[in-house]
Amino acid sequence: MKSIVVFLVIFGSCLLVNVLTVETRGGPPIVLVVESSDTVGNIKTKIESKDGTLKANLQHLVYNQTELVDDSKTLGDLHITGNATMYVVAFLGRSRSVRFES
Repeated sequence: MKSIVVFLVIFGSCLLVNVLTVETRGGPPIVLVVESSDTVGNIKTKIESKDGTLKANLQHLVYNQTELVDDSKTLGDLHITGNATMYVVAFLGRSRSVRFES
């Protein structure tokens, strides 16, 4: 008779690792490795680190035609999973209008 041993590993929190592509206006796409626990603010910091010119405090991220305005929200909170694509827009002045069409 064969016996089967099953090991159950429980993690304190499950983190999904994904690839996030960030499209910039006029520049090459930025590819980031992210986790579901990354916040919008973290993503902006990662973009600034990778790009070097887009300052995090000037970035506005758009996903699924919606601007992500709360920097404390995580990708998990926003149900952003899998290999997602976001758009980043940097505003230098006060006036702004964001419109994306697919």
